[in-house]
Amino acid sequence: MNVNLYEVFTSVFHPLKESYILDSDSSIYITKDKHRLFKYKPAFPKDRLKYREGYMAIQGYKNLDIQFISQRKKKPKTLQLFQIVYFSDFPFNIVSFQRLKEKNIDWSYQYKILTTLINTEPLRRIKKIYKQYVLEHRPILKIYITTIITTGI
Repeated sequence: MNVNLYEVFTSVFHPLKESYILDSDSSIYITKDKHRLFKYKPAFPKDRLKYREGYMAIQGYKNLDIQFISQRKKKPKTLQLFQIVYFSDFPFNIVSFQRLKEKNIDWSYQYKILTTLINTEPLRRIKKIYKQYVLEHRPILKIYITTIITTGI
């Protein structure tokens, strides 16, 4: 069995593993948060995504709402993500900037904000956390205790 300990560490212990990361290279949305999804559509058995050197089977497609609470307004704004890929073992939740751009949502890298073409008021301020642009930060609340067993062969 060949196990990459770095991959195990980042997928289990990474502080952004529950957050939603804005990715300019991704062409799809990916989530592992099943409890936040609605309007589930099972994937076909042959639906797969290229991931690193191999492929991963898609478990389903769903829709997801991310609510943003503005500092100026009391009414939250909602960003709807459609046809988000559900894969429970994916290390992170990814929001595709390419797909947001198709919905006329622009990302100002310099000012770290998302805006729409309809409204010039920022939809959301983007935080840079651990060198990643984070759309929704969800801190890890669990404490992990790990035991590593090694065998001499």
